Amino acid sequence: MGAAIFLIGASQLLWSWRFPAHLTEIYRADTNYPKTGTYLIIGSVVISLFPAIMRLSGTGQQKKTTYYLLFGFITLTLYAVYCKIIVPDQRLRINTSSTLSAALYTMYSLLAVYSLLHTNMHYRKALASFVIFSSLYILILTETRSALIVYPVILLYILFKKYAVAKWKALSICTFSFILFSLMIGVFSPNVYKRANEVITDITFYQQNNNTSIGARLTMWYSGINEIITHPGGVSAKERYQILADFINKNENGNPEALRNIPYHLHNDLIETMSLQGAASGLFLFFFYITLIYYMTRKKQSYAALFLCLPVLFFGTVDSLFIHVRFVIMLIGWLIIYTGLTGALLVEDTPSPPLKKSNEAE
Repeated sequence: MGAAIFLIGASQLLWSWRFPAHLTEIYRADTNYPKTGTYLIIGSVVISLFPAIMRLSGTGQQKKTTYYLLFGFITLTLYAVYCKIIVPDQRLRINTSSTLSAALYTMYSLLAVYSLLHTNMHYRKALASFVIFSSLYILILTETRSALIVYPVILLYILFKKYAVAKWKALSICTFSFILFSLMIGVFSPNVYKRANEVITDITFYQQNNNTSIGARLTMWYSGINEIITHPGGVSAKERYQILADFINKNENGNPEALRNIPYHLHNDLIETMSLQGAASGLFLFFFYITLIYYMTRKKQSYAALFLCLPVLFFGTVDSLFIHVRFVIMLIGWLIIYTGLTGALLVEDTPSPPLKKSNEAE
């Protein structure tokens, strides 16, 4: 895991060295890659050392970590509500875009729920329910379709997988959850229904030069893949912008929403990485995905893999995450905390070896 993260960070720093940024340019990779690459390299070292630190720190760390996570979750949720109160007529943004806000909030919430599931503490179920319903409320306010899909699906799957709920009870829970979720959307953010309907119309209008969200993503992915094929060794952010803009104007009817977004990123981690840093860097990212899945499933905890792997994989297909400093910091902290929780469990669950008798032969 540490090696995979190190390779991603080193690749970003190498790209920054190959294509130095100019202060007059507006391309996000120019300003962010030096920071994200440095954080990833530092994080790779910390993640590699953290299990040993947790084993030396003794027992009782898991409960403390859970309390810290709950405090952080409550603070983050209150701040999100404050952000919504300030700008009530727009999608919720927690100091960044609504999409990234939803992704980071989902990751934090799932980590808090995961920690609660593994902690022997009073009112554990009540606290987990509080985290879940608070999270659904905040995610509804962001109106981010990907988060509103992946978050309930993970929770329902874990409920049935971990607790082996009977079929009739599972059907009742799903029906009740669907009705409650629909009511929450209708009360707190009816625009979610409108955005859900737009998925179909966006695809329908894709070839009509319509200024839509999904149509722009399809255009960016298509043009990005074409750029990877023609420039597999990587290009500068400015060169990529010129290549993509020419391609979109010639082949994608000059999609205005896509042209507006390509200076920032291409809304897909693999395409974003390979279109700038080259095909080899895409292999590093793919290696990270493989090691992440292995790291989370090696103890046969499939629900842990879902809680921690699926958000990164799912959000990474519809957005560019590794270009954001906030995501990189969250990812490193997220992996460190998970590693710490696992280390604490190992310390607390491993029985002490029996003492040798004094007359036992050496």
